[in-house]
Amino acid sequence: MAVEMGHNYFVEKLLEFLEDEKDTEIQNSMGQTALHIAAMVGNTHATQLLVQKRKQLLWIEDHNHELPFYVASLNMKLNISTYLFKSAQLSDSATYQDYKDDALFDAVITKQYGKLFIQGVVSVLGGMLN
Repeated sequence: MAVEMGHNYFVEKLLEFLEDEKDTEIQNSMGQTALHIAAMVGNTHATQLLVQKRKQLLWIEDHNHELPFYVASLNMKLNISTYLFKSAQLSDSATYQDYKDDALFDAVITKQYGKLFIQGVVSVLGGMLN
């Protein structure tokens, strides 16, 4: 709830307090982690905090089989989807490869294909071609 409401100071302190990083993987009734929620509402700071705390959150699907990257894309939070896409590429792009076409489509439909998003996609695609 703190992530959704934008209470980032509280989120930051809570993450520092956690003894077991796996606690960040707790899911709500829809299977969403705090990273899904942060991506959905566009909370960039919380997104970054969560990824830095536990990168495995990038790979947890909700009950609709949607990764946080895709949730951000569906909700037109393109800066967050770019950040998550770039964060994921450092470990394993295979899963995120499935979502790149949808992300590009969403960006074009909403005309939100700014420099940051295009650079992120080009960077990731270039890495996949090498």
